[in-house]
Amino acid sequence: FFFLMIRRPPRSTQSRSSAASDVYKRQRYSLKLNLRNTYFDSPHGLTNMKNRSCAADMAKLSSYAMKISEVKEIVNKEMYETVISNEQNQVRTVQWFNTNKLLSKGYDGVKTGI
Repeated sequence: FFFLMIRRPPRSTQSRSSAASDVYKRQRYSLKLNLRNTYFDSPHGLTNMKNRSCAADMAKLSSYAMKISEVKEIVNKEMYETVISNEQNQVRTVQWFNTNKLLSKGYDGVKTGI
């Protein structure tokens, strides 16, 4: 995971300016979790040249996230499906396939680097 788990309101109730607020909340959580070498510049955690972290911080974040039952359930699935909507209220189903090869060997999920 390269993002912090912070529950957001549905997209339809969120303004574009709330992305900055999401980043600010993630930064506050990173301090709370003592993530000294982590900085998130985007609310989604996807590729962004300003996002940075280290293995120790990701281990702390993963440990924290795995205490959240919803997160633990999702990262331990080989496939996760959900319904999303955009600003025009168009709805679609998306699927994510977990690339963690250790799931089939009895290990819990989260980022493995494989």
